[in-house]
Amino acid sequence: MRKSILAPALWLLTGTAAAALSAPLQAQTKVGQSAEADQIDQAWHAIDSKQPAQAVQILDRVIAAEDQAHRGDKRRIYSADSPTESLAYAAIGAKEGKDTVVLGPEWSKAVFLKGFALIDLDRSDEAKPLFDRALELSPLNAQFLGEVGEWHKARHDWDKAFDFFKRAEAASGFMPDETLQKFHLRRALRGQGYVLIERGKLDEAEALFKRSLTIDPNDDHAKSELDYIAERRAKRETN
Repeated sequence: MRKSILAPALWLLTGTAAAALSAPLQAQTKVGQSAEADQIDQAWHAIDSKQPAQAVQILDRVIAAEDQAHRGDKRRIYSADSPTESLAYAAIGAKEGKDTVVLGPEWSKAVFLKGFALIDLDRSDEAKPLFDRALELSPLNAQFLGEVGEWHKARHDWDKAFDFFKRAEAASGFMPDETLQKFHLRRALRGQGYVLIERGKLDEAEALFKRSLTIDPNDDHAKSELDYIAERRAKRETN
């Protein structure tokens, strides 16, 4: 079996790729950024510096502060990363007739990022409840949905993995900007394609990887998977 290609979340990228893709976004958020957002940045840099335990300590403070601030609140609380996502949550609350409040992204990002740090600490089973909690706060966050898809994929739970990647595809349009939307859409398509290969559905998988290439012709992950599909077909023909 080929090695799974894990695409990290865009705001967890490192090195040159991070500088090219993330720096403009980070520059936009620094001015007037909240103290919690600063702490999340610190945690991100701790993970980037291979210090996930330090990141967990920072994130625990953010999560504890949010938990305390909203303890006893009976409203349905969402955490959104874009105006479009905020409007979607407000609409869900109105449709369900529930008193709803939509917060900024810090709470759910802190919960999610702690889960990511725990994976780096080889504590992936402990990460899953945090990913689930992040999704309770941000059910339309394509990044969180994709990460849960990866969590199930690592355990060969193909049905659940495919479902979460499919949901991530649908949610990609709620990401804050076009770069993130395209990144997480491609990640979701590749995740579905990976599962379809494992199910032996090479034609369906091929279509998804080719679709990813229409979004970014330089998507090396998609190219690699298409090469793998070609190898699988060649082996079938020789057997």
